[in-house]
Amino acid sequence: MDCAWKTGRRPNTTTPSSTWLGDWYATLVFLRSARFVLCLSERTLLPVVLPARELATLGTRLASAAGQVMAAIGVPAEVARDEQDRMAEAVVARTASRRVLGSMNDFAFMLAAQFDPNASLLDLSLDLAETPCGPLRMESPMRATLER
Repeated sequence: MDCAWKTGRRPNTTTPSSTWLGDWYATLVFLRSARFVLCLSERTLLPVVLPARELATLGTRLASAAGQVMAAIGVPAEVARDEQDRMAEAVVARTASRRVLGSMNDFAFMLAAQFDPNASLLDLSLDLAETPCGPLRMESPMRATLER
């Protein structure tokens, strides 16, 4: 399941996202006996790892978890809350960015390689957020998000 989570959008998906992190891309990741949804923001590649349960509530859970990741890396609280509010309205659509898909594949491999069943999903997300990324000119998603 690779899909784009069109945040801050109405059903007309040609309208640009109203969020400053852009659209979110999601894919299922199977690790041992657990399933996760790996989500990446389009603009900064900020990763968020969620449990793959209740996919109908993915949008709400993604907004909440993204807020936690943003707070943990030092995004000001009012900016994180505003982003979460804008993420409340979402549409699921086909993926549109090969750049994000390539990064998502890299992150999925890294997640599998460094998976610690005792780590929290927030910790897994933060570990991935420190990874230098080619599409970000070897900047980390954490730094790219803070600079944005």
